[in-house]
Amino acid sequence: MALFKMNKDSILKGYIEQDLDSYIFYYKNSANLLLNLLKVILTELKKYSKRLENINSKLDECKNMDQYNLYGELLTSNLYRLR
Repeated sequence: MALFKMNKDSILKGYIEQDLDSYIFYYKNSANLLLNLLKVILTELKKYSKRLENINSKLDECKNMDQYNLYGELLTSNLYRLR
């Protein structure tokens, strides 16, 4: 019966160590999950900021599109006069 003799302190210590181990495991996994999530967010942010740059550059190129469209319409409508 000496094998099964445990006092309250050793049982309590065992439970505390198990709980502590489970909390450490949980928080390590949570930290890894948050780091992975942060990496994904930063990657997507870089991708969308580059896309926004491209859209803004195309928008700058198309600033005078209406004026050039009008010039083209005027040229094609008066093309018969050149012949």
